Amino acid sequence: MTSSVNALGSSFDESYHYDFLVMGGGSGGIASARRSATYGAKVAVVEKGRLGVTCVNVGCVPKKIMCELSVSVIWSHVTILTS
Repeated sequence: MTSSVNALGSSFDESYHYDFLVMGGGSGGIASARRSATYGAKVAVVEKGRLGVTCVNVGCVPKKIMCELSVSVIWSHVTILTS
């Protein structure tokens, strides 16, 4: 067992034991990590960027919100014009 110092100056133990290692913090990775943790597994998630990755931060979810918003705006104008 080796002890090191991280970027913040704190010492930590370099030997780790995890029951489940998730590569990627996307929707699927986070879901599988959470499910494993509910069963008592010690879980680590490895992600170089923000959790949620493309789908949650800039892809599917924001696109769906914008589509729903545009449909709502269009229907509000149709309702006003036909009243």
